[in-house]
Amino acid sequence: MKNLITPILLALIALLHTPLCAQEVILNPDFTALATFKTNNSTETNDAYQRTNGTGGDANKVGGSATTAVDIFIPVDSDPASNTSQNNYALVGDNFNDGLPFVTTANDGEITLRLRATAGSDLLKFNIGVVTDDDATKYHLVGTPNSHGDAPANSTIDTTITLNLSTICALIKKCDTFEKLEVDTQKITLYIFLSSATSTPANPFLLTDHAKGFFVNFNLSNKVQNGSTGVQDVVPSFDDLRKGDEQLTAIFSGTPIADYNRTLFFQYPSIAQSASGKNNNPQVAKADGATEIHLEGGVSVTSGDIKIKGLTNGTVVHLAVAYVNDYQFASNVSNLKSETPETIDAFLQKNACFLISAGFLKDHYVLDYLRNFRDQTLLENPFGRLFVQWYYTVAPYYAHIIAQHQFLRWTFRGLGHFLYFFLKYLFWPLAFLMPALVLCLFIPRFKHIFRSH
Repeated sequence: MKNLITPILLALIALLHTPLCAQEVILNPDFTALATFKTNNSTETNDAYQRTNGTGGDANKVGGSATTAVDIFIPVDSDPASNTSQNNYALVGDNFNDGLPFVTTANDGEITLRLRATAGSDLLKFNIGVVTDDDATKYHLVGTPNSHGDAPANSTIDTTITLNLSTICALIKKCDTFEKLEVDTQKITLYIFLSSATSTPANPFLLTDHAKGFFVNFNLSNKVQNGSTGVQDVVPSFDDLRKGDEQLTAIFSGTPIADYNRTLFFQYPSIAQSASGKNNNPQVAKADGATEIHLEGGVSVTSGDIKIKGLTNGTVVHLAVAYVNDYQFASNVSNLKSETPETIDAFLQKNACFLISAGFLKDHYVLDYLRNFRDQTLLENPFGRLFVQWYYTVAPYYAHIIAQHQFLRWTFRGLGHFLYFFLKYLFWPLAFLMPALVLCLFIPRFKHIFRSH
């Protein structure tokens, strides 16, 4: 009996010291970006946009199956020697055009993945497989077996794995269409798994041979929004820019670009430096001194009103807008709009026509006309002066309420336009016609009185 107890206890102890999940590869939760990329001739790395699919529970967890693979979006160049379209539209690197891989050049394009791995009781090695056109059911090893790093026994480690994009492209034989002026988008599915350091994985291999791996899709594109063959030519329309207190409200519209991700605003240092105008690519905007405005939480709308906050009152701001897709390629830049943020109190006091001014929140010909009507008509007679005095007593309080609610601003803008039309085109004709109307109403009555006498 004693001879049986000892091995049982040893087995239980070994079981307790073995991680419940013997081996597994997952996304490193401490990183907001799973992947970075750069060219081999650059020291600057760029975060790749990623989209996580799946929520949890074995095959449904993020990266747990081919259908819940993490999508990584990487812009690529067509021809670094002669074609500059991708560089002009790419929003990566401090200089806008630094770090685009050229996938058909040997050893160009490094992608680094940040992962977390849990090992079992033995030393494990990382391996990476990719699907090729030869057989969609089998994965071919990228590089040599067991060559992508270690996962020490009984440990959970954070690691980075660097892959060469041109090596993968040469293996899958899908990337030739990225050469020269051809435009293309390709998805490459990779599977990252752990295997024993003492055995060599089969090459190619089946997914059933290696469980608890991690799926990643490398999405590559060289499609820019410049209207070339098969590519959209998209330019947003910057419709209006309205002032506020340390903020501006940008109103824009347009058709989203393919693989739309977010809307981007460029701030120019002056109108003169943006004189090149609409339809320019982001590289030209950068050369004109424009800088990107990073809005809190990003902006994922292609039309509507967007508040740009954190501005300085009294300082004029020159803005343009562009769309950005998942690959960090931007559309052409819109027309320019300029406006000066200022405190609501200062604006309302300056314009004096409080309620209607709160509706517009910007200088407008309607406000100019109403101020002139006040000065040249109302203040020239006692009843008008009494009305203006009463109006300035009660209007400022309600003007602040109107300025904070978009529906009320729309309503009072409409009222302002109505007053403008009425006072400009109807007021004086009615003023001259009124005496005649009174006479028409009362002359018959006067005749009746005279006849009775």
